[in-house]
Amino acid sequence: DDPNTVYVLNTWKSKDDYIKFKETAALKDKMNEAGVSEAPTFLYLNKLEGSTYVDNKITAIIYHEIEDYTKWKRTFDDFERTRKEFKEVSYEVGSINGDPNWIYVLNQWESLADYNAFIEDAKLKEAMKKAGVIGKPVFLVFSPKEKG
Repeated sequence: DDPNTVYVLNTWKSKDDYIKFKETAALKDKMNEAGVSEAPTFLYLNKLEGSTYVDNKITAIIYHEIEDYTKWKRTFDDFERTRKEFKEVSYEVGSINGDPNWIYVLNQWESLADYNAFIEDAKLKEAMKKAGVIGKPVFLVFSPKEKG
């Protein structure tokens, strides 16, 4: 909820294009010009599966480290009914920066209240533990300021 924290979500034609972009001097110059004071975190999201993105819904991402993808995925799939009870509209699952033990879930929800109820529910915490989530997951809600 910090207005000084900005997330930029881009779609790339290839991982090579992404790598070239994030290492350009022009990007560093623009970030300095914009007042970026800390080193940015770059996450390359590699979609493994998911449903279609739906406009005008609440979009959130949860990412975390896991012990084993097969174990995690089985628990994620078993948890679908619960996600739907909390009015999940769509989802996308993928790895981060090519590491199979770093996973993201991009979900869409009918409302922010539905999303908040989902992430606060004890069943989610239990499922994450059963799935082998390591450490504390990161939960973010996207509030787009512009698209292009």
